[in-house]
Amino acid sequence: LAAGMACARQGSAWGSRRAAGVALVAAAGVALVFNLRVMGATPDETSLRLYSRPAYVAARDIAAYVREHTGEDDTIYAAFAQADLYHLSGRRAAARQLYWTEINRVPGALDDLLDTMADQARRPAYVIGIDRELEQPGRADRFWMLVARHYALEREIGGFPIYRVVGG
Repeated sequence: LAAGMACARQGSAWGSRRAAGVALVAAAGVALVFNLRVMGATPDETSLRLYSRPAYVAARDIAAYVREHTGEDDTIYAAFAQADLYHLSGRRAAARQLYWTEINRVPGALDDLLDTMADQARRPAYVIGIDRELEQPGRADRFWMLVARHYALEREIGGFPIYRVVGG
């Protein structure tokens, strides 16, 4: 890179092209080192290295399970993340706010979700436990108490519990 810059300072067209070429090779080298660091033997391993989010890897299997065990009109709730489960499973979310951030920041969002969970007519067929906690420790306790009251653990996929509504 230094040699290329020295040629560029000399002002020749050849020096400018050389400097650009050296810079391009250096940038490609940095990109290659980064990509080799995160690249795994499989796409799933690459995802884990890049995002450190096991739920991304389990999402396809969770969605397939939910799709096979629900009807098209059933709703689900992935607590409090992983919105791709709705798309992958072809099932609607039981609540308007899907993410941890929305539940924490939108006024009334947690209360709306709790009302949905408490109402037998609106309660989702499945709750998938992706994130256990919200911003403040203990804030999600009421949600998980409703899950314990109205749902039974049916299966775990990739370490993520899948709860099915009881008597719903």
